[in-house]
Amino acid sequence: EGIVGAITGRAVYQGTLSFAEAQKLADKLSRKGEA
Repeated sequence: EGIVGAITGRAVYQGTLSFAEAQKLADKLSRKGEA
Protein backbone atom coordinates (compact mmCIF):
# COMPACT_ATOMS: atom_id res chain seq x y z
CA GLU A 1 0.00 0.00 0.00
CA GLY A 2 1.35 3.43 -0.85
CA ILE A 3 5.08 3.97 -1.00
CA VAL A 4 5.86 0.74 0.86
CA GLY A 5 3.90 -1.22 -1.74
CA ALA A 6 5.65 0.58 -4.58
CA ILE A 7 9.11 -0.09 -3.16
CA THR A 8 8.30 -3.70 -2.34
CA GLY A 9 6.71 -4.33 -5.72
CA ARG A 10 9.69 -2.93 -7.55
CA ALA A 11 12.13 -4.97 -5.45
CA VAL A 12 10.21 -8.18 -6.17
CA TYR A 13 10.04 -7.32 -9.88
CA GLN A 14 13.78 -6.56 -10.05
CA GLY A 15 14.62 -9.74 -8.18
CA THR A 16 16.31 -7.90 -5.31
CA LEU A 17 13.69 -9.13 -2.83
CA SER A 18 12.81 -12.79 -2.46
CA PHE A 19 9.10 -13.05 -1.71
CA ALA A 20 9.64 -16.44 -0.05
CA GLU A 21 12.34 -15.05 2.25
CA ALA A 22 10.24 -11.99 3.02
CA GLN A 23 7.27 -14.21 3.92
CA LYS A 24 9.45 -16.33 6.22
CA LEU A 25 10.62 -13.20 8.03
CA ALA A 26 7.09 -11.81 8.29
CA ASP A 27 5.86 -15.12 9.73
CA LYS A 28 8.72 -15.19 12.23
CA LEU A 29 8.08 -11.61 13.34
CA SER A 30 4.33 -12.13 13.66
CA ARG A 31 4.88 -15.23 15.83
CA LYS A 32 7.25 -13.24 18.04
CA GLY A 33 4.44 -10.72 18.66
CA GLU A 34 2.04 -13.46 19.79
CA ALA A 35 4.14 -14.50 22.79
